[in-house]
Amino acid sequence: MRNYILIFSLIIATLGCARAIQFSKLNENSEKISQYGNYSHRNFYYQKNVEILKEPIWDKSTYGSYSNYPFTSFDSILFVSDLGGRIAALNLNNGKKLGEIKYKGSIEQTPIIDKTNLIFIVNEEKENYSSLIVYDLRNAKEFREVKIEGKITNELIFENEKIFVLTNFGKLYKFSRMGIKEWEINLKEKFFSDPAADEENLFACSISGNLYSIKLTDGKINYKIKICEEVQSGITLNETSIFFGDENGNVFSINKMSANINWKFETNYKIKTVPAIDSKSLFIGNLNGDFYSINLQNGSLNWKNETDGLINTTPLVFENILVQPNMNMDVDIFDKSSGEILDKIQFEGRCRTSPFYVKNKILFGIDKDDVFCFSVKEN
Repeated sequence: MRNYILIFSLIIATLGCARAIQFSKLNENSEKISQYGNYSHRNFYYQKNVEILKEPIWDKSTYGSYSNYPFTSFDSILFVSDLGGRIAALNLNNGKKLGEIKYKGSIEQTPIIDKTNLIFIVNEEKENYSSLIVYDLRNAKEFREVKIEGKITNELIFENEKIFVLTNFGKLYKFSRMGIKEWEINLKEKFFSDPAADEENLFACSISGNLYSIKLTDGKINYKIKICEEVQSGITLNETSIFFGDENGNVFSINKMSANINWKFETNYKIKTVPAIDSKSLFIGNLNGDFYSINLQNGSLNWKNETDGLINTTPLVFENILVQPNMNMDVDIFDKSSGEILDKIQFEGRCRTSPFYVKNKILFGIDKDDVFCFSVKEN
């Protein structure tokens, strides 16, 4: 950890029943991956040719199982949330634990990093509410806790220095970066799909297949339109279009402004994951283990690979390769152009998480509580 950017002091203290995470001096302008997909439109594409070195440089046991998206990073600090209610801070270079906070509940989303605050949701244990926590990393204490009715498993959105929270039962909240509620609306249906946003609008798809466009400023609904029967796949955006999959195995490209369907591609099996895109193609897998590259403009098939394992995580996309975990205890490395499997990374447990790329490292969360870090060489 670079001394000129960060001087940290660790405190072992009582915080409820938690150890603390404290970094006494943080440069808030240091490199961050500040939310799920790094941006509110969700980005899993890196414009570089890479090679993944086969042996991990470190592995670390944390505590509990992981959701699909547990990682964020701040300079050389990796934050890992788990379903046991913990967030661990690890040294990105060697895996050493730098601190930990613990809550009575589960943390199912990627934490947000804003300046020197860590923002996350705790689904409270045996309670009918969740808590939005704004945690001050410099002073090792909660700056604010806000109780929200119901459970929240959908990913958070951080856009224009505002926090957007969509509950499973259809309440959408807008908070300031300090956790002050600015508005809420009730969409009156269930959501199990991760929303996405651009600078003006938030896009969300309900379990019953209704697609919403909602203004970030005031919560006004631009449109609500029925697209399909059932959706639990998350959303990815580019400048003009919305991309997601449904429970029947269809992949959709929808025009942002008009909500007209640009194209639909059939895979025939359930899709639970979030699509990844680059400038030309969309990449997605289904629960049958089929992995696809689809032309982004017209929805035609580039290639398909029938793998051996169920796919419910989002791939990493590079210029030359794709990195896609499956539920057969390994990770497939695809040639991006042809779809050929070039190599595999094998584990002793199932890979629970989408791969996370930062500072020429790729990280995976393995069932039940292990994080593995691999070095990446740029070609």
